[in-house]
Amino acid sequence: MFGMFGEDAMVGTKLIRLMVDTPVYDETVNSIFRRYFDLDGTKKVLMGLMKKELELVFEEREKLSFFAIEGIKRKEEGVPSIQPREAMLKSIREELGKKKINLHCLSCGAERITTVANSPENYKCHKCGRTSLTLWPGEPQELADKAAILRAYGKKGLLALSVYGVGPKTANRILSKLHKDEDILLLELLEAQKNFIKNKKYWRA
Repeated sequence: MFGMFGEDAMVGTKLIRLMVDTPVYDETVNSIFRRYFDLDGTKKVLMGLMKKELELVFEEREKLSFFAIEGIKRKEEGVPSIQPREAMLKSIREELGKKKINLHCLSCGAERITTVANSPENYKCHKCGRTSLTLWPGEPQELADKAAILRAYGKKGLLALSVYGVGPKTANRILSKLHKDEDILLLELLEAQKNFIKNKKYWRA
């Protein structure tokens, strides 16, 4: 699952809906079909039933089978929305933190290659000292907009701009809201990323 969850993580319907039409969702579905489903065997069984080469036999029992008991127990206990949400958010933070970025000064042209985690807090140029750093590359207006976001929001602004599919306009809209904590901010950025990926296929070149 792109390293977002462990193999034994319990994922609920809320998170699944959030991930629909994203690379994470598509790769997970492909993995399930490759590793856990026998599609060829299923087709053979269904064709055998249609051609009456196979027959279904129903058997009444006094007791539920082991698998029936486990299934009912699982449904009654419920599946947590995610186990745990904190683990997913921690993984996302770590991945974003390791992301390499190129900070470019719009005033003197100095550049600094670093990571999101190791980026400066105040986003002042290490050479001229001005707060005119931006994320490189980009169009002139885009670079100016990114610099404005870094000046206004600092590390949160850089975090938002580092999420794939989140541009200056979307980042500014999300950051302008009052988020109680960084978790809520990250979840909203992921939702914006999902919408970007979902709608990108409809864009015309």
